[in-house]
Amino acid sequence: MSELLSQQDRLPDPGSFGVASLLIYDRKLVRFVPGFASWAKRFHAAYPVTSGEGLKALERFPRHMAAIGKLCAGLSRTQLVIVSAGGGSVGDFSGFVASVFQRGVRLVHVPTTWLAAIDSAHGGKTALNVGGIKNQVGTFHPAERVILVRDVLVSQPEVRAREAMGELAKTALLDRGLYRKITTAKRASKTLGVAELWKFLPAAIGVKNKIVRQDPYERLGIRHLLNLGHSIGHALEAFHKIPHGSAVGQGLWFSLEFSHKKGWLSPKDRAELGSRLTQDFGIVNLAGVLPRLPKSRLEELLARDKKVSSQGIIRWIALLGAGEARAVELPISELVRESIRQGWASR
Repeated sequence: MSELLSQQDRLPDPGSFGVASLLIYDRKLVRFVPGFASWAKRFHAAYPVTSGEGLKALERFPRHMAAIGKLCAGLSRTQLVIVSAGGGSVGDFSGFVASVFQRGVRLVHVPTTWLAAIDSAHGGKTALNVGGIKNQVGTFHPAERVILVRDVLVSQPEVRAREAMGELAKTALLDRGLYRKITTAKRASKTLGVAELWKFLPAAIGVKNKIVRQDPYERLGIRHLLNLGHSIGHALEAFHKIPHGSAVGQGLWFSLEFSHKKGWLSPKDRAELGSRLTQDFGIVNLAGVLPRLPKSRLEELLARDKKVSSQGIIRWIALLGAGEARAVELPISELVRESIRQGWASR
């Protein structure tokens, strides 16, 4: 699994994708990105979608495929390349389309949110939702190219960049070199901003891709390290309806505190990493601030995790220090008790 990554200031020339390219794009981009509408018209065909989890609903997929099939009539599998422009949901949807249409066609991602640029556009995972449960149907279909466009990313509101800090912090905590680069970088303010996020994107993506290459189809357990902060983070995301990156940031705080309690993380490292989460990444611990999840609801959400065995054991990622993490197997009940102790859930 490999991808060609590039950073550039402006949207790429549609002609660089060949004469048979289909653009699947978030229709909001026409309003918010200058020149996007005229850019989209230069593709062989374009299919606008409404971003969000509704786009990934399995029951709606046949209607989408019927429309896409008409747009691509007469194009062979070797000719067609699907170009995805949007955030995570658009990338998941487009990737799934590319993986199954004509038994698989080429795929290029142009992520238009910071979160997609740092995380979901890489690694080859695609997904649809079933019955309101996220990512229950999917494939592995890596993009041949991922193009990061500065003009598009910096046009987003500042809050979108802040939401991506959870994934950047997670990646830094998995790699000592990246952690040191970020925490020792000189900047005008203590907290990372858009300029630093753009600067560190390639290195963060490189860390993820290095892990993915060791376990591309998630069969060896190595790739599970990328789920640091995600087990509790996904539960907070689902219950509080907060952005994924923000939820992962809170999941990192849970991991930090629980790893310390279990004796896997020293008091010194716990203090250091907590300070860096707050000061560098701007991720404040909201345990006891956010309303508590009911215990039964947290148990239900954790039971949906794809890393849970039939015996109620979850493969959870513990922190041992900056750049050090490992997978451990714990009962869901232990995570629930710890969530109550930290103030994320009620008794």
